[in-house]
Amino acid sequence: MLMPAELGARVQQVLSIHILAGPVIAYPDRWAVLTEPGGHDRTGALSRGPVVAARAGQRLPLPPSADARWVGGLSQPPAWQTVVSATRRAIETPQFAGM
Repeated sequence: MLMPAELGARVQQVLSIHILAGPVIAYPDRWAVLTEPGGHDRTGALSRGPVVAARAGQRLPLPPSADARWVGGLSQPPAWQTVVSATRRAIETPQFAGM
């Protein structure tokens, strides 16, 4: 899932609390939180906010590149629904309310 960098950092923090954080590709202005494939609706209600699902076949520059780096380990990505839930929780925090 692609999201603003500040929100991506919060999502990673929420996942870390539950020992579920996986790999993230961090770009200067957005983060790509990697997940296992899943979900028919992909992002559901999140698609109306600052979060979008990468399209099938979409290419993302991988680190190391001039503007990308890895955040977190290179462990197994969490389940898609786990990241959706963490993103909803992160959006509910006061600094992201109304996104």
